[in-house]
Amino acid sequence: MVKRSLYGAYPINTYGTPVGIAYHAFLSDAFPAMEVVDPNGAAIKAAVEKIKAKYPDPATYDKVGAREVMDYFVHLVQAADEGVGLALPMKTRDGATIYCLPAGIAKELGTIHANKKPIWVALGTNRSNSTKINSSRDPYFFLHKITAITPFRQAESDLLMFSCDGAAFSSLTIDETRGRIYTKKDDGSWDRDNLQPYFLD
Repeated sequence: MVKRSLYGAYPINTYGTPVGIAYHAFLSDAFPAMEVVDPNGAAIKAAVEKIKAKYPDPATYDKVGAREVMDYFVHLVQAADEGVGLALPMKTRDGATIYCLPAGIAKELGTIHANKKPIWVALGTNRSNSTKINSSRDPYFFLHKITAITPFRQAESDLLMFSCDGAAFSSLTIDETRGRIYTKKDDGSWDRDNLQPYFLD
């Protein structure tokens, strides 16, 4: 019997990290009857690297290649039966923590939702208030089932608001996503080898 598929989206700064490992372990536990699709799996990574190889110039990749990668993942999620996206913790100007969805994950979840299939937003929390994860199986994640997605505009950008009972999570623009995941080089380009951690504290 073929299992139904759950697309488990998560920010690339958590790929291969204790947070990312814990997240996918959590999804396997939370959805035992489903086959969890890991966008950092070997076959998918190979396809993404093939796209990246077409754009060796970082500036060209930022303008063209990154969108091609995003389109590849949107095509990939068309086959998913359900989807979960891990939101990124962000700091507001007054120091509060809010959760937002990276641009690519928001687009992927929006695609699944448009196909009238269930989606969730997952929040990662660190109850010890430490940036270190002591065990990849620790339950640091909580799910919110999304009931509605509403488009809105902010500062000339088309964004999405993901709503559920008692909470709502905004998507980030592509530049906001890059600014939260990568670090900037002196020449203004993004340093994709120097990623920011998931937890900010």
